[in-house]
Amino acid sequence: MEINIIEEVARGLFVAVVLWLLSKKPMYGYEIMKNLAEISDKKVGPSVVYTLLYRLEEAELIKGFWRKVSKRRRVRYYTITSKGQDVLDKLKKTLKNKFGEFIEELLEESS
Repeated sequence: MEINIIEEVARGLFVAVVLWLLSKKPMYGYEIMKNLAEISDKKVGPSVVYTLLYRLEEAELIKGFWRKVSKRRRVRYYTITSKGQDVLDKLKKTLKNKFGEFIEELLEESS
C-alpha cells in the first residue's frame, strides 16, 4: 500500500513536471519519458507518457510537431503553449503559496 501511495503522488505531479520540462525546451516523447523516470526514480512506461501527452495536447497546453531527424525518420516533438505556460505559472504559485510551507516542514522533519 505504501508504495502505491508514493507512486500516486509522483504521477500526480507528472503534469506539472511535463509542462515544466517543455517550458525549458521542446522534447520528444522518449526524452520526456526518460526525464520522468529519472525524477521519479521509477520506470515510466510509454503508455503513461503518451496518454499524458495526448491529454495535454487535447487541452491545448502543449503542441506537437514533427521534426525530421534523419533522411527517413521523423520524431514528434512537443512544446508548451501560452495556455500551458499560464497553467504552469498557476501551478507554481499554488505549490509555492498553498503547499510551500507544508512541504518545507515535511522535508525538515524527515532530515
